[in-house]
Amino acid sequence: MDTRSAVNRLVRVGVLAVPCSAMLLGAELGSTLTVGASFAGGELIKQGGHIELSLSRPLGPTDGRLAVFLNEMDLTPLFTLEGTKFTIRPTFPSLPTGEHTMIVYLFAPDESWREVARFPLRIEETPSEPVVLEPAVQAGGTTSQWSATWVPSVTLNVAHQSTLEYYPDTNRPERTRFTDVSLQASVQAGLARGLFNTQTQFDIMGASFEQQALRYGEMGDSAPQVDLSSYLASAEINKVKVQLGHTSFGGHRYLINSFNSRGITLTVPIAGWADVSFSGMNGTSIVGWDNFSGLSRRKHQVYGGTVGLELVPKRPGGARLELSALHGSLLPVSNYNQSNLNDAETSRGYGARILASDTAQRLRLEAGIARSRFTNPSDPLLDQGTTVVPVRAATGLAHYLDVSYQMLRDRPVTEQWMSGLTLALRYSRVDPLYRSTAVFAQSDRFDTQYELSGNVGDITATGSYTRGNDNLAGVTSVLKTLTRRANGQFAVPLPAVFSVSGLRGQLFPRVGYSYDRTHQYGASMPTGGDFDPSSVPDQVSTNQILTADWQLANWRFGYRLNQSFQDNRQIGRAGSDLKNRVNSMTLGVTPHKKLDVSFDLSSERSLNYETGARYQIWRSTAALSLQTTLRSMLTLTIGTTFEGDVAKSNDSRNIDLDAQWAAGFSKQKDRFRKFDTQFFIRYAQRYASSYDHVFITENLTRLQTVNAGLKITFF
Repeated sequence: MDTRSAVNRLVRVGVLAVPCSAMLLGAELGSTLTVGASFAGGELIKQGGHIELSLSRPLGPTDGRLAVFLNEMDLTPLFTLEGTKFTIRPTFPSLPTGEHTMIVYLFAPDESWREVARFPLRIEETPSEPVVLEPAVQAGGTTSQWSATWVPSVTLNVAHQSTLEYYPDTNRPERTRFTDVSLQASVQAGLARGLFNTQTQFDIMGASFEQQALRYGEMGDSAPQVDLSSYLASAEINKVKVQLGHTSFGGHRYLINSFNSRGITLTVPIAGWADVSFSGMNGTSIVGWDNFSGLSRRKHQVYGGTVGLELVPKRPGGARLELSALHGSLLPVSNYNQSNLNDAETSRGYGARILASDTAQRLRLEAGIARSRFTNPSDPLLDQGTTVVPVRAATGLAHYLDVSYQMLRDRPVTEQWMSGLTLALRYSRVDPLYRSTAVFAQSDRFDTQYELSGNVGDITATGSYTRGNDNLAGVTSVLKTLTRRANGQFAVPLPAVFSVSGLRGQLFPRVGYSYDRTHQYGASMPTGGDFDPSSVPDQVSTNQILTADWQLANWRFGYRLNQSFQDNRQIGRAGSDLKNRVNSMTLGVTPHKKLDVSFDLSSERSLNYETGARYQIWRSTAALSLQTTLRSMLTLTIGTTFEGDVAKSNDSRNIDLDAQWAAGFSKQKDRFRKFDTQFFIRYAQRYASSYDHVFITENLTRLQTVNAGLKITFF
């Protein structure tokens, strides 16, 4: 099981339950929210090491939530919030070694996704703490010592829920009362001597409730309730490294890029100026003891190889060329935790990638090209005995270019203010029908983005323009869609601008503004497809966000205005426009270091120009956090939502109440004698009602639950 699968599974069994308020990550979101990464300077992060993202301000109630991915692995549940610091200590499961990309996405209330940040991240193996064994006698009478490590870990989780009330009967939970027990066990071992080093890690998971078994989605009731979730065994001799188990391979964006599965990888360096790597892995994510090597199913495997050349050996990374090849064959098999309708696929391809930078690291370049031949063979299970037209093998190209240049870096403006200016270009083109079995790439796309970002002291600004289109083959019967997007944002900390501090400086807010305009339209009307002018889309969407934040001693206050407009310009639908405006404010106070109180209020108004309908939504949330002891915390949250149209034809009301007390205790004498326990009890009440004034109907639902949990970690 790869890390993403492990994390998703941990969330399902409740091992890593993180409040939504902890999922607050972003980089220049809107115009005032920025994030800094502890690894922004390119530092190596050890497996299980400290990773920190610092947030400039908390998200407002209408911002939505954010998600953090390592390549394609969802790491959001692993993050915890401490003030404005977001930290991750991925001791289970371990993150894969190598060069990766950490990506932050914004998941808006309208369920749209938008990438807001991207950071390079390099992870190396954690060095072992040696336990000296008996010396070994080498040839010639000299001695050398073995160093060994052994780190066990066992965690038991007990979760209990009692349903106090539910109404109506259709609102009855699947299980009104239960007590579930889950197990996570991990063993890490290492052995080293001279140029030889080996590391192994096995992770096992168990669940008393059979539907939470690791492979329940794959095997149903026959799934074992204690199973192998992941393992990795590696050996290194004089920098030649081989890995067996759940590993990751590939760095080409359009051929094979951080493909995660169970298999084997081999890396061989050559004289410091080149390296060769090879990998063979199962075609999808797997768990369990079956197919232990990952290579038991011959037609369901992905093989890849890369040759890396350091063109400037004296400056590794200054100019690196990578040549890659891929052969993949997939059967219609889903990932162990994913149910979907798959089809058999095969692809063969090769590609090249170059990474370069100047000695001052002001100019950075990454470019790549790939050629892939994709085949979709006939599948009798999908054909169902019918006569279908065979899918022809398709060969296509994909290439990209990312280049950035710091035109100004730490250029002094005044004695206290430094300035910077960076210009970036991103270009990509993917042929129609281009596919690779080891990476997802949206085919038939051409995109170009220009970006200019800069700062003067703490004042930051970014602007970008993107052009994109599809139907690259120019098929006359297929609609060709053009996309033009322009956006910009800036942030201005007024106390720094006016050089004021103390109480006077606290009266000035940090102000930000962002503007986004997207125009999507059909290039022309297709021929021969029964199209008419009204079916050719033409829409302009704009979104503006204005924010202001104050911090006065123990008080904090924030205001946010968000206005969006959807302008439909296609023939016959020119009046089908939508307008939305959200005003929100946040007020918080920390009267004591152990007590924090906050209140959020927002008002949302929307107008449908086509129907004339106007809707109003009021949301409010009050929260209290009290540290009762050094290791215990009491939290209380009450939220209400009122919604209805201005004509008062219908309205609804929702009330949510959550109260939780959590406590913990830990004791550690040495590495192998550790005991940690965490306990919580939570009361939740949900109330929702809706009323239709036209048909005189009312719908009422209620639910009250009590949850308790106990987590015990040994060793």
